[in-house]
Amino acid sequence: MLKPLIEAALNGARSADEASGLPVSGAELAEEARLCVAAGARAIHLHPRGDDGRESLASTVVDRVVNEVRAACRVPVGVTTGAWIVVDPIERAALIRRWRAADFASVNPAEDGAEEVIRACRDAGVGVEAGLASVEDAQGLADSGLAPQVLRVLIEIPELEESEALTLASEINEALGELEIAAPRLQHGERTCS
Repeated sequence: MLKPLIEAALNGARSADEASGLPVSGAELAEEARLCVAAGARAIHLHPRGDDGRESLASTVVDRVVNEVRAACRVPVGVTTGAWIVVDPIERAALIRRWRAADFASVNPAEDGAEEVIRACRDAGVGVEAGLASVEDAQGLADSGLAPQVLRVLIEIPELEESEALTLASEINEALGELEIAAPRLQHGERTCS
């Protein structure tokens, strides 16, 4: 029997101003990752930030943070490819192709340029978690022809009432089955930190 994967998402797109105690620096993320792995996590997802505290896709930032975190926790470390960080998809893909440390990256198929970003990850040797927030996202992944290349599907349920969240997760999982997307699935919830 396969052991379930618990992937700890350490900081997300929030700023330190929005969430007290949010890990931002490489050292803070490394310590949080170490604690999460000690509690049972087997993978880490994070949003690397430069010295200015802003999210970054630059290889100098991503590689430094990922290496620091992996050294502290010794499990695979993944990062974001969020379109809000670098809006231009060609520029975003060019930055990603320079990465050397990330084990995997989350790519949201609904974002502009997602197919190019997935290819850039593959070119850099970075596994892809396809982030799906809707049935339409699952269909988009199937239509792209890139579904066989993803490491796993990340079912990202937005902040909803519990019953709505469970219904949406079930609908996405059902669509994945109907579309014959066989990649392993990781359920991802969201909540606001206070």
